[in-house]
Amino acid sequence: MGNKLLDETNSYKYLGVVVNWSMKDNNHVLDHIGTKATNLESYIRYTLAMHSDINRVNFGNSLWHSAALPTLHHCAGIWFNDSNASTVKLLSTQYKIGKAILKIKSKPARIATIGELGWLPITDELDIKRVAYYMHLKALADTRLVKKIFNALYDLYVLHTDTQFSHFKNIKKIFQSHGVDHMFSSNGQTASFKKFIMLNHPQSLQSEIQKLPSLQLYQTVKSDATCSSYLNSKAPFKSVQLKFKLRTGVLGLGSDLARQHRDTGICNHCGQYESPQHFVMYCRAYNAERQQMYRNMKDNLDDDKFSMFIQDPDLTFRQLLGDHDNVMNKLFLDFLNTAWSKRSEQS
Repeated sequence: MGNKLLDETNSYKYLGVVVNWSMKDNNHVLDHIGTKATNLESYIRYTLAMHSDINRVNFGNSLWHSAALPTLHHCAGIWFNDSNASTVKLLSTQYKIGKAILKIKSKPARIATIGELGWLPITDELDIKRVAYYMHLKALADTRLVKKIFNALYDLYVLHTDTQFSHFKNIKKIFQSHGVDHMFSSNGQTASFKKFIMLNHPQSLQSEIQKLPSLQLYQTVKSDATCSSYLNSKAPFKSVQLKFKLRTGVLGLGSDLARQHRDTGICNHCGQYESPQHFVMYCRAYNAERQQMYRNMKDNLDDDKFSMFIQDPDLTFRQLLGDHDNVMNKLFLDFLNTAWSKRSEQS
């Protein structure tokens, strides 16, 4: 350019976005966001550790929405996770941050982890940002320079002109993947698209959960797509972790180990198959702890509710593992803490 020699490069960072020569997002997601994600995970672990696990999940949720998510979807309107590798990286990043908040080393299913926290998949969060930017550009006055460029590129797209600029193709894919193709050419509002995502999220969550055999129990106790309230219990955080692991099949019971082909699944205390229901409801090793829980529940629940609760073991089990009653939840968390401590000592 003039007398100046311009270097040629495969990628270039501009305003915080790594632009690849082929206009793909691999460099931005796999390298740039990958480094950011590692730093974010460490920052969240350190920050939460400084608060001694007090109100950990509520605080962690705030860090996710106010610090992590804005960093991860910086300028998402102009880049797309347009390869399987970059999509996997983004989902893995969200999963690791979720595990950091829950302080979990085991490997619960990703969908159950973000489901318990009440998060949208990060791919949906990014799609909302991209549609918002697309709608913003469409709403600009035609006299604006950026709108003139937008219109010129859109005309090329409509004429099927082959260009490296795949923005419109990727935006249309987003609408198609969510079943709202008509929004691509309409002058709708971002709020409509976001509302559609939010309304369909509970059904999408259940659909993903049902695909995994390891989450058969979880799909019966996860009642909605919001953050499970027991995670913000004032009980010791260790007992909250135990309930999370029990609900998601990673507590380490015999049935969990048998599913992973690491054990026969037999209870060391009574010779029966150690399923979650066996551990919570029947194993004689925890009779004293279980009876204490029932006595406390009788003192705190009205007689009719307690009678109905105690007469149906299946209902009792679902209620205990569910997320319905603060009193019941607190007493069950106390039982879990003492029973699991006893099991660990006797193993």
